[in-house]
Amino acid sequence: MKSVMKKYLVCCLILIGIAACSTRDHRELPNDILTDKTLIGSWKLDNYKVSGVTKGYYRGFQFEGTVSSFGKNYQMFFTFHHDHRLELKGRFTMVTTSTTNNITQKLERDVQIINGFSNQATWEIQSNSIYIHSKEGIYEIPYTLHESGEVELNFPIHQINDVNHIEVRTQGIQTVELVKIGAY
Repeated sequence: MKSVMKKYLVCCLILIGIAACSTRDHRELPNDILTDKTLIGSWKLDNYKVSGVTKGYYRGFQFEGTVSSFGKNYQMFFTFHHDHRLELKGRFTMVTTSTTNNITQKLERDVQIINGFSNQATWEIQSNSIYIHSKEGIYEIPYTLHESGEVELNFPIHQINDVNHIEVRTQGIQTVELVKIGAY
């Protein structure tokens, strides 16, 4: 059973990630709405984090755990094009910690993609959300525009994955913070 739990923990670490916290001013701009004109251009990933819980069953045994991640070494860029294409380039290092049944494991790895974002995606702004349309589905991502000009995207994670024939459910919040580096 311990080997199964270790496999489960490693798989959880691979499935979810989080990034380092920022110390900048995060005050929201009152009544400020993100527009296409504001969003179009190149943005650098400045912060990425995820926190969540995992649940699953194996041979009638239920297991639960927590997962949290943070990022570092950010060299990932998002370009929101005029024609509403979304382009991602680069990578960052993700450090993920997962705990199940008092067993904690840590995994550090470079990643090139963030759940919900892909180079096959398009975007649109509606009200206080950015909608990402990708081959995986449509993601509604609420945003906050900060006084610093940074855009913070927060959206829920609801995943069901088959890990070595074990169904693993993950629920949590993914936060992506972007800083504009240039107009398009």
